[in-house]
Amino acid sequence: MANVPGRSNKERVRSRKAPSQDRSRDTVAVIRTAAKQILEEKGFDGLTTNLIAEVAGVSIGSLYQYFPSKEAIVGAVIEQRANETIRALWEFAQNLPDNSFEGAITAVTRWYVERYRTDRALYRAILPEIERLERTEFVRERTAKIGEMIALGIGGFGDEIAPSDPELAGFLIAAAAEGVLARAVLAGDDVLDRPELADELAAMVIGYLTRRRTG
Repeated sequence: MANVPGRSNKERVRSRKAPSQDRSRDTVAVIRTAAKQILEEKGFDGLTTNLIAEVAGVSIGSLYQYFPSKEAIVGAVIEQRANETIRALWEFAQNLPDNSFEGAITAVTRWYVERYRTDRALYRAILPEIERLERTEFVRERTAKIGEMIALGIGGFGDEIAPSDPELAGFLIAAAAEGVLARAVLAGDDVLDRPELADELAAMVIGYLTRRRTG
C-alpha cells in the first residue's frame, strides 16, 4: 500500500486511538485476531485491510476508526503477542518443574523454543517487517524486559553463576536467545524442529553462566 501524501510513516504504523469501552476493545481484539490468522496463512504480503475486516466480521469503516493501515494492525499484533509472551514466561517461571540451576535454565529454554515453534508462521511473517513497522525500539524494550526477568532468576543462584553482574548477564542471554531463535525461524523447519535445539541452546547459556568455575 503506497504512503498517503501528507501522512508520515509513523502515523501509518500506529493505532488511531485506544479503545475505551468494552465494545471497542472487543472490536480491536477481533481485528488483531483476524490479522494474526491471515499473517499465519498468507504472510505479510497477503494481508489487506479489506481481508482483515472480512475475516473479523467488521466493516472496513469500523477497522479504520482504530487503525489507519494494515501496518498499524500488524504493529498491534506484534505488541500484543510480545506482551502475552512476557506474561506467560513469568507465570511459567513461577512454577518450574525443576528448581535446580541447570534444571531451571533447561526448562525455561525449552519453553521459549516451543513458543517460537508454535508461532513460527507468525514470526516468519513479521520478523522481516519489524524495522519498516517502526517496532525496533519496542522489540529492544521487550528484550530488556525479558533480560530483567532472567537476571532476577539467575541472581537467586548466587555463587553458582560466574557473571558478577546478573543484569548484564540477563540482557546478554535474552538478546542471544532471541537472535538464535529468530534466525532459526527464518532458516526453516529443518533447524527449528531439530529436537536438540532447545537443549543445545540451554547448554550455551549454562556454559556462559558457569564458565569461570569450570574453565
